[in-house]
Amino acid sequence: MQLTTWYELAKPPPGKGYLCDANLEWTEVDAPVTGRIGNAKPDITESYRLRKYPQQSIDDLGATLAPTSYTMAIPTFAVEAKSIEKGIMKAELQYAYYGAIMVDAARRTHESLSSELGSF
Repeated sequence: MQLTTWYELAKPPPGKGYLCDANLEWTEVDAPVTGRIGNAKPDITESYRLRKYPQQSIDDLGATLAPTSYTMAIPTFAVEAKSIEKGIMKAELQYAYYGAIMVDAARRTHESLSSELGSF
């Protein structure tokens, strides 16, 4: 799938506050699941721009909210595409890893914004 095709399918479409990127490595991740596993690098990600978050959250969360040195915040959606030859199992494992990082970041962001965990 080409990234230009993904832009047509993305909801909301990329715009002033929303990004759609391909192959950005998450080099700055601060999550307990990363341990001995390498950097995450989804094929396609969707996220809000980091500057759209309250400055207090950016200061409090650091790498939890900003997994890369780019302008994106932690992705709200990620895609890992594989051919039949590379196998769906590998894609599922990779995406489970990305999902764990995204859920941890969402939980920490929620806590930073002083919301009760019960409403998460």
